[in-house]
Amino acid sequence: MKRDYTILCHRMLRCLAVVCIIALPLSGCNTRTQATVPTQTASTGASAATSTPTALLPTTTRTSARSMPVDAASQCSVIPGKIEQSCTSARTGLKYWLYLPPAGTENEKPPLLVYLHGFSHSGSDLNRLLAGGLPAQIENGRSLPMIVVSPQCPVGENWQYGAMVDRLSQFFSEMVTQYGADPRRVSLTGFSMGGDGVWALGIAHPEQFTALAPVASWYRKEEIVCALKDVPVWDLQGEQDRIALPAYAKKMTAALEHCGGNVKLTLFPDADHEGSSRQAYGMDELYSWFLEKGGPNLPPTNK
Repeated sequence: MKRDYTILCHRMLRCLAVVCIIALPLSGCNTRTQATVPTQTASTGASAATSTPTALLPTTTRTSARSMPVDAASQCSVIPGKIEQSCTSARTGLKYWLYLPPAGTENEKPPLLVYLHGFSHSGSDLNRLLAGGLPAQIENGRSLPMIVVSPQCPVGENWQYGAMVDRLSQFFSEMVTQYGADPRRVSLTGFSMGGDGVWALGIAHPEQFTALAPVASWYRKEEIVCALKDVPVWDLQGEQDRIALPAYAKKMTAALEHCGGNVKLTLFPDADHEGSSRQAYGMDELYSWFLEKGGPNLPPTNK
C-alpha cells in the first residue's frame, strides 16, 4: 500500500513538471521570452516613427493649385483665370486682388493692367472691390489675356497724394517682377478717386506706363498734364455725372492735346457717376486698346 502510494506521488510530480515546462513559455514567465519583449517593442516603435511622417505626407505635400503660392514674397495663392483675394504686397503692405490670364493666351511675358478703385471701396476687406469696376467684370466672367491687379487703398488715404503715389510706384515695380509681366506693357486705369490716381501716378511717373485710362475722374491740374505727352491716354466720362463733372475731363484732355499728347475723350450720354464705370469697363474696345499699346493685340473675351 505504501509502495503504491509512493509510485503514485512520483507519477504526479512528473506530470506537474511536464505541465510546468509546457505552460511557462506560454504564460510569458520564461526569462528568454521576457528579454525579447523590449526588443519587439523597440522595433514596433521604430516602425511607428518611420510610418508616422509617411502618413502625414499627403496633408503637407498634396497641395492644390488654389493653395500653391507664387513664391514666398507674394503671400497669396493664385488660380489661372481667377481672382485671388488674399494677396498682400511684400514691399508696400498693400492688399490687392490678382487675376492671371488663362493658360495659353501669352507665349512670353504678359502685359500688366493695374486698376485703382474708387473711394467707397477703401478699407481692408478685399471683397469690397467686387462691387464694381474692373474686378466685378472679371468676377462675372470677363476673360483677359493680361495680368490684372487691383490694390486696396487703406481708409483715410487717397491714391493721388504724395506718399501714396510713391508707394504705388513701388507696388507697380513689384508686380512686374513678382508675376513676370512685360515692363514695357504696363497700363493703369481707375474709377473716381482711382481715376484721380491714374492722372497723379501717370504725371509723377510717366516712364512706368504704356497707357492710361481714367474713368469718371475729377482731377484738375491741367498745368502739369504735359508730363504725359508721350503716354497714350483715354479718358472716359458720363455726361450725367454730377460728382466728377464732364467739364473736368474736357479741360484735362484739351490741355494734354494742346501739349501734343496722344489723348482721346469718350462721353457716355446717359451715364451718371457709377454708370460711367459700368459702361467703360463693359467695353471690349477698352481692353483691346490696352493690348495695342506696346504689344500684339490679343482680343479679350467676355464669356
